[in-house]
Amino acid sequence: MRQNTEIVPTTVPWSSALLETVLTNLQKKYAFLRIEAIGRSVLGRLLYQVSIGRGPCRVGFNAAHHANEWITTPVLLRFLEEYCAGLLRGEKLGGVDCIRLFDDHTLDMVPMVNPDGGVGLRRGSL
Repeated sequence: MRQNTEIVPTTVPWSSALLETVLTNLQKKYAFLRIEAIGRSVLGRLLYQVSIGRGPCRVGFNAAHHANEWITTPVLLRFLEEYCAGLLRGEKLGGVDCIRLFDDHTLDMVPMVNPDGGVGLRRGSL
């Protein structure tokens, strides 16, 4: 069942500034999310990791690994938003009980591995 999502836009190209705004809004709505800066990009932009769950089985996801892959960021964050909404309502997401997923697994997500979008690398710069 598709959840009522409000925070993650999927019809606009993404940037590091939009990512920071969306993460801030997700954290305000879903206080159980853990968001931390885990480093910086070539151009000095912050890299973020979002974690959800308390289970011993850890699963890692990443998005926007290469330039021009911006669409993978909203796909991952829309999944996260729907999971959070399902968790609060005690619902299933894709046939999986959200509460059980939260209790049994910890999901670690890096929604934008390359926030520079390729602008930091030029021919001959390596």
